Amino acid sequence: MKPTQVVLIVIVLCLCLYFGMTSRESYSLDNYKKFEDYDLIGEPKEGVECFEKTNPEKCMSICDSEIGCIGFKHSEKSDMCCLSGELLPVKKHIPGEQTTTYVKIPNGYTFEQKGDRLGGDIKIIEEVGLDACAKECDSLDECVGITFHGAYCIPKKSEGLMPKYIETTSKQFFSKT
Repeated sequence: MKPTQVVLIVIVLCLCLYFGMTSRESYSLDNYKKFEDYDLIGEPKEGVECFEKTNPEKCMSICDSEIGCIGFKHSEKSDMCCLSGELLPVKKHIPGEQTTTYVKIPNGYTFEQKGDRLGGDIKIIEEVGLDACAKECDSLDECVGITFHGAYCIPKKSEGLMPKYIETTSKQFFSKT
């Protein structure tokens, strides 16, 4: 191989690496629970904002910046994502549509199953994001989890908290780990 060919190959590789790294935004979906072939967000309506020609990572970035966002759905088929502050009362199974729902999980919390756990309310906080809701719970000694629903936060204590989940609600309970 001639030295000019080696130089040309190195230049091409450098350009490929440069453009490959700078043209791609880097996000991690680690703090989101993924439901493949399920729509937990619903159709575009008041409180559901949709974006065309976007990927799940970009949707996550937008959701993280919106105060009331609990998650989003992304359709590979239509290349669209829709954000929402609440979940559908029932899981809508849509095989073949290539739709995946992502539900945001605050750091230090788990998503055991879809739905809410009744009782144990400490207080109700309005116009707060999911992460701020979790921080409020972290500041309360008796808090064992939170219910979140469209910018409404309800820190919960174990006393009076029902063990069973109510799945037919748009509210979501997150357990503190």
